[in-house]
Amino acid sequence: MRFKNIFKFPSKTGFTLIELLVVFFVSSVVATAVMANFGDFTSQTEFENEALNIALTIREAQVYGLSGKEVGVDFGVAYGVYFDIDTPNSFVLFSDQDYDNKYDTSEEVDVFAISDSFKINDVCFVTASGSFCESSESYIDALEFIFKRPNPDTGIYFILSSNGSPFGPYAAGYVILERISDGSTKTINVTNTGQIYVN
Repeated sequence: MRFKNIFKFPSKTGFTLIELLVVFFVSSVVATAVMANFGDFTSQTEFENEALNIALTIREAQVYGLSGKEVGVDFGVAYGVYFDIDTPNSFVLFSDQDYDNKYDTSEEVDVFAISDSFKINDVCFVTASGSFCESSESYIDALEFIFKRPNPDTGIYFILSSNGSPFGPYAAGYVILERISDGSTKTINVTNTGQIYVN
């Protein structure tokens, strides 16, 4: 006995014009949505990278200071990072060769430039009574994070604007990085126990 296939459909070959137009329209909408958000994604990624670069430079100073990186014939030199909002597009990695817990121009190891899209908005130190920042306190000229062996603690000092002397150390300090286009900020935090993190 032979069975007849009652569900046989006529075969179609290719796509209709309407099907092709629908696929093209959907693809165009998806591509437009992706391209519209690409600039925001790129900008956010650059912002996060800039904040992480600052944190990594502070970590580099920590490694140099605690491992006793040699300067000339001296292995006991402290290393630090110097921030000043008067120079918002750069910061300095330095070796404290005169042991005064303060950056001097002759002690530069490297000067790091910050992209023109960002700037150091403020630098602050933290005490039991709150945070004090360079932008709001006229007696603060700059902020430094210093690392020296054998003490694993971070020396967090602000520089007095009156005489350039370091004052501290403090429990914590932070650097506020601002994206110029929209004013959003990221904070690079450093504690006196040596923790360095970005939020």
